[in-house]
Amino acid sequence: METNSIIILAGRKYDGYLWYSDEQQPRIYREKELRAEICSSDTPSIPFIIEGYLRSGNDSYSIKMTDGKYYIQHYNLESLDIVSNQNKGTTVSNSQCIPIEYLPNRFGEDSSIEKLCYTRIWKEESDPLCEGMNVLVPKEEIFIGFLLKEEKMED
Repeated sequence: METNSIIILAGRKYDGYLWYSDEQQPRIYREKELRAEICSSDTPSIPFIIEGYLRSGNDSYSIKMTDGKYYIQHYNLESLDIVSNQNKGTTVSNSQCIPIEYLPNRFGEDSSIEKLCYTRIWKEESDPLCEGMNVLVPKEEIFIGFLLKEEKMED
């Protein structure tokens, strides 16, 4: 979906990050409400959001800025049969979705984040290099949340 404005529901708490064009590392959100200033008009303000991944409840958002336009994807996790638990990872009942985790890059301000959790969605497509048979091709990666480091127990 291409859009020139970011539509984020006010009054909800979000997990995720937004990386602004004038910052060296992303802003981390853990159960925080977002300010209205992240929403832009038809002309993006400076600084603008380069990329962002946010999740609130069953809603997950992917935000990218390319050639002066925002590209925003909204996913309903419940409709995709994706379940995640804070600090427990992700489980998926849809056979064409698999959980995937990445190590955070430049998340220095919040050292409690161990991994970024996503779900990769695969779709069948005909492949001319495989005699026209259908093959699974990765199509989307949906932000699920953060996997937090276990707090070490002192003896």
